[in-house]
Amino acid sequence: MQDETKTSPFVFSIGICSLILVLIFSYFLVEIVVDYGSRLEKEKLLHRAITAASSFQPELVASLSAEPTDTNNPNIKAVRSQLLRMKKANSDSRFVYLMAKQVDNIVFLADAESPDSEDYSKSGDVYAEASPRLHAIFNNGKPFTEGPFEDKWGIWVSGHAPIIDPETNKVIAIIGIDIDANNWQVLFLFPDPGNNRYGPRFSCILCWDPSTMDYSWTIRTHPSRRG
Repeated sequence: MQDETKTSPFVFSIGICSLILVLIFSYFLVEIVVDYGSRLEKEKLLHRAITAASSFQPELVASLSAEPTDTNNPNIKAVRSQLLRMKKANSDSRFVYLMAKQVDNIVFLADAESPDSEDYSKSGDVYAEASPRLHAIFNNGKPFTEGPFEDKWGIWVSGHAPIIDPETNKVIAIIGIDIDANNWQVLFLFPDPGNNRYGPRFSCILCWDPSTMDYSWTIRTHPSRRG
């Protein structure tokens, strides 16, 4: 009985040290899982942007001038209607739009937002926060995702893909799909039964019984659901 009493603090110390090591290991493992989830979701966003871009008629987009006078262009209504349908189909998106390049500026070509919205971007409005990659896509035609990044509208994760003229093989415009970064941070960590577009969810569970000094942990992956 005396020996058991003397060894109890030692056993307890070993248990505490082991628990700390497990917590540290779990932290780094969750970081890896979160990074994997983010890359997976960005890949999905990229494919969504590519699919959306390929659905536009290049000649229709090329008829827009990225000038305020586009409001009188009958094709702008068709383009905006298509953008609006895309926004509804991608329910996690906040903004869906087309952009073009004029000299050294990236400008809005068409926006799915209502013209009555304070967040509406008119045709020809300059996007001053354009990243180097956003400028580069008009030259290299390579779709990409970026973010989280901040502009005057908020903090976003965005997918961009080019609309290419099949005759000249040049980029006419690009489509952008913006997702609120606050939603992005949690979409692959916490299940949301109301949104079936989210990807894998992960949870880390640590169980420790101080009476027996037994502990265990598990990483669970919840498979993605698509509607």
